[in-house]
Amino acid sequence: MYITVYRAERYYWYYREYAIFWNNIIQVFLLATALSGVAGLWIWSKIPAIWAVVAGASQVLGAAAYLLPQSDQIRALNYLLPELQELLNQIDHDWNLIDLPDPPSDAELNDRILTYNNKYAELENKYTNGTPFPRKKWVEQTAEKDRNNYLLSHFGVSVEEETKNAKE
Repeated sequence: MYITVYRAERYYWYYREYAIFWNNIIQVFLLATALSGVAGLWIWSKIPAIWAVVAGASQVLGAAAYLLPQSDQIRALNYLLPELQELLNQIDHDWNLIDLPDPPSDAELNDRILTYNNKYAELENKYTNGTPFPRKKWVEQTAEKDRNNYLLSHFGVSVEEETKNAKE
């Protein structure tokens, strides 16, 4: 469960980076076309068809910018990520209790796992409910790479070993 929540946190982290990148590209395009209004008089006379397409696209994009998902995604993830990090810290703290001379019982651990699973589901519903997060291959691959590196560096377990242990 800990690794699953960690991977989700990494996925959302990289998704936010992805959304910010595309949001910035759109904003730069809108800014450039808005600032080129004066230069448009010269461009209009030289290449009217291209300028008409660029100006039209800018107007449509500017008018429909609020419909693009990046703003909602960034806003949702800005709230979700700190809460997810706090949840990971709580799970990490309880994970370390297992190594104590008097570790929690299996029933206590199961209760904590259930509590953390519920907390994770609540956080996702609270902050991402209704906000689309289409799967992006780059984001998934990067999150998976981070998860694998985390497993290896913190637990000395490779992905192959984890998969083998999960099947057993």
